[in-house]
Amino acid sequence: MQTQRISDPVSVNPDDVAALINANITPIIQFSEAPSSNALLAQVNQLCQRFGVQLEIRFYGFYRQPQGFDGRLLQHLPDVANLSLDCLQQATQLEQLQQLSKLTKLRLGIYHFDQHELLNRLNLSQLTSLSLTENRQRNIDLAFIDQCDQLKQLFIQGHSKNIDAISQLPQLQSLALSGIGNKQSLAFINALNSLQSLWLMLGSRDSVAEITLPALQQLELVRIKQLTDVGDLSRFSQLQQLKIEDQAKLSQLSFSQPNHTLTAMRLWNVKQLQAINGLSQLSALTALDIDTSQLELTDLMAALPPSLRQFDFSTSSVKQNRLLQTQLRTMGYQSNRPQYQEAACSN
Repeated sequence: MQTQRISDPVSVNPDDVAALINANITPIIQFSEAPSSNALLAQVNQLCQRFGVQLEIRFYGFYRQPQGFDGRLLQHLPDVANLSLDCLQQATQLEQLQQLSKLTKLRLGIYHFDQHELLNRLNLSQLTSLSLTENRQRNIDLAFIDQCDQLKQLFIQGHSKNIDAISQLPQLQSLALSGIGNKQSLAFINALNSLQSLWLMLGSRDSVAEITLPALQQLELVRIKQLTDVGDLSRFSQLQQLKIEDQAKLSQLSFSQPNHTLTAMRLWNVKQLQAINGLSQLSALTALDIDTSQLELTDLMAALPPSLRQFDFSTSSVKQNRLLQTQLRTMGYQSNRPQYQEAACSN
């Protein structure tokens, strides 16, 4: 979903907020320093009452305040349902979070965050979405997270202490993990029977083959150091979208069995990728986007499934890429890259 930021307002027009939401755009009213008046916060709270989780309230920066963000500002927002406290160096009086009885979406990104016990005191059972970015010591104990039994979306960056507690989240549909070290097994993810989307970024590990998840629909692997093995991708029998980006050592992908659900595959900056075994068995594939690999276009063309409609293929050579794009458009394949879509419309 698209978002639109309303930054450091002195007033907010409810009709403007409603128009954004009706256009399927999430408005984000954000403050980089303490608002000009409590009356403005009261106005924002009225919008929270009206729009609930559809409206995000964000506090970030606060560099002019010596103590950073003052959590007592939240007493003026008792009806906030969607709250972000991120890109903050420090914050005080965060106990006020405990009074937010309607809070269902929470993002915490405070570099000097040492009040770990506070997370145990929140009304965790009402949360449906939670994001915890890394702090100075990457030391948040995640044991508390098994209390979030209604959680559907979870993002964790850099924290791994008691990360296995995530396996106790029966409603979880989307999981994003960033910067998790190679000593931490990811096998606990296999207990998440409702999981539809998995995003793994940064950190280091040579394999993700231990992850099975037959019901998974979306898989993204981005910039994971040392990754050489993703395993047989046929184990994700319901997979619909696959994105693999910035993987310098991955040499092949394999589908040992036919897949009738995968519709889109994006492989970017996979410089050592030499083969996609089983490509012809992807009978539902309509979009394929490959950039900077060892794959040969001639070999790919011989294995492309007849369902394919959008096909982009590029190398590290700008000149060669122009020729490749012309060749693919001449063959009738559409492009999913904005620059080529615009070029096609201008002709």
